[in-house]
Amino acid sequence: MEFEMAEIKIRNLDKDTIKKIDELARKKGLSRNMFLKKQLNLFAYKKDETTITRKRII
Repeated sequence: MEFEMAEIKIRNLDKDTIKKIDELARKKGLSRNMFLKKQLNLFAYKKDETTITRKRII
């Protein structure tokens, strides 16, 4: 089974946010890209995304 890969580009992130992401990735021994891929996959497959979004973003 083959999966088509896509790119996601996020613009205008705060520099402190990027530094924190890099710090978290470094602690796990991952590149920024791999860390974010894993985090996005976890987010995408959570059972109740609506609840997560409301609690963390709104």
